[in-house]
Amino acid sequence: MPAHLYGRLRYHLRMIPVALPSLSFVLLLLASALGALALLGWSAALAFSGRARRAFGRRRLACGGLYAVLLVLAGYFAYFQGVAAYVRYEIEREWRTRHYTLPEAARVGGIDMPAGTRLSLEVAHSPDTYNRAEFPHPVSAHGLQALRIERYIALDHEPDTYKLTEAYPLTMRVTGPGTQAIQGWRCDAASPMHFSTRRDGRIAAFEECMLAEGNRADGMEVPPGARLLAHEGTVYTDGHVDPDRWQVWLEPDMAVRIGGVWLAGAIIRLDAERRYDAFERAELACPLAFGPMHYPAGTEVRSAGRGWRERHPGAWIFSPLAGASARYAGHPDVADGQAVVQGRGGEVLAVVPNNEAGVLRFAAIAVGGNDAAAPRRAACPPR
Repeated sequence: MPAHLYGRLRYHLRMIPVALPSLSFVLLLLASALGALALLGWSAALAFSGRARRAFGRRRLACGGLYAVLLVLAGYFAYFQGVAAYVRYEIEREWRTRHYTLPEAARVGGIDMPAGTRLSLEVAHSPDTYNRAEFPHPVSAHGLQALRIERYIALDHEPDTYKLTEAYPLTMRVTGPGTQAIQGWRCDAASPMHFSTRRDGRIAAFEECMLAEGNRADGMEVPPGARLLAHEGTVYTDGHVDPDRWQVWLEPDMAVRIGGVWLAGAIIRLDAERRYDAFERAELACPLAFGPMHYPAGTEVRSAGRGWRERHPGAWIFSPLAGASARYAGHPDVADGQAVVQGRGGEVLAVVPNNEAGVLRFAAIAVGGNDAAAPRRAACPPR
């Protein structure tokens, strides 16, 4: 799963409950359709066949009654088709009130949009409530070059009448050409760049983007394709707030060098000046000999939690995986379920169960009887 999917929810899903038709309705509709076909065939026979007309005349009462039954069934089918056609017409009419193309240039939602812009509206006939805008060429929008803008529009209603009182954007995703600079970062604009917005549609804050080539943070080369998230700092129950203001989420096949160690799939926490603060949820891209410990590639590793970090700044926590124990010189191997806390000089501070070190493992759930595919892991860079 891409790393950014673990991040914050951007858009709310709107689910509408739909009642399935009853079996009796389906059977009645089928019977009416068959009745309409039978009526059509019988009417054609009466119109073009004298023999059919004579047979009808000889059994006028029985044939007339059967004809009336078929007429009722066909009438129900015709009524149903008429209602369905009307509903389709209303849906198409409603769709046209919410989707249209600008015939000429116009300023919509604070953006000068060119002719040919395709808009999708949250509220019919209200262009400023657009939830999607696609431009025929790049346009300047809130300091960015945009080809497409998607917004989540919040709707406020009166509590009693449910009458719409206000519609305003909460978030915005901008897609555009090439690489674009946002707060000193180089973002790949081909992937949506996320922002929170004010009620008037202006950008309130940058939230996330996919990084392009050429980004560095505290001497680290950040690989393109990593996900950048703005952050307000990790908050603890006692009110303490860590200094992390940026998070860089690497995919499992991406590796960076931190403290001389190649780490794959890490979540790197940076302060407001883009200085390294800590990292989470990484794996060793290469085997590592660190102090008395020897870890195989794939060992989970993260910065020590706040309690350990305050007593031993720079401490790391290593947690071996099943079937890949770590060798501890002069001691039994450290197996899956245990974690090793080491200081920045390599000294072993403790060997404790995973839960005491704050290491959490989540089960992989396979859907449809297929085994969960193993994520790609970054190859060990050449020395």
